[in-house]
Amino acid sequence: METAAERIVVALGGNALLRKGDRGTVEEQQTRSREAMEAIVLLFTPERQVVFTHGNGPIVGNILTRHQIARSTVPTMPLDVCGAESQGNIGYALERVLLETIQQHGLHRSVATLLSVVAVDRQDPAFLHPSKPIGPFLSEVEAAELARATPVVRDADRGFRRVVASPNRNALSKVQR
Repeated sequence: METAAERIVVALGGNALLRKGDRGTVEEQQTRSREAMEAIVLLFTPERQVVFTHGNGPIVGNILTRHQIARSTVPTMPLDVCGAESQGNIGYALERVLLETIQQHGLHRSVATLLSVVAVDRQDPAFLHPSKPIGPFLSEVEAAELARATPVVRDADRGFRRVVASPNRNALSKVQR
């Protein structure tokens, strides 16, 4: 009888790909991805599966900002669509760098990127009081303009930021049950 492979799950926070002071360029994200993958590839052994997941932290905020800036030319997308876009972007960047890193270490592994849907209860009270700051800091003028369409709050006396609901992820939508 074959024994089951050991499986390790590694979680990368959203700031693993963009750090304070980064502008969010592809080159910066590739550098951060390489740093993460160099550490993760050390976990690979023939009898071990490595799975990793990532947050989308500042990247989804940047996507929302692009949508906001282009709103007079291109229709804006809701947060869940922007979240899926960030999953695809981040997954692609990490997978590409992971494949390069695996090859450089002389390993042979299959790699796949998966997108996921997070279902939440539409009645969750968090939707009544958005509190999770996302995206870049805004000036008072930028915040006033954005506030016409999206909740904005002063964040840590460094400026204003867009806020979104942070519902209970364990509470599946009644439609999904």
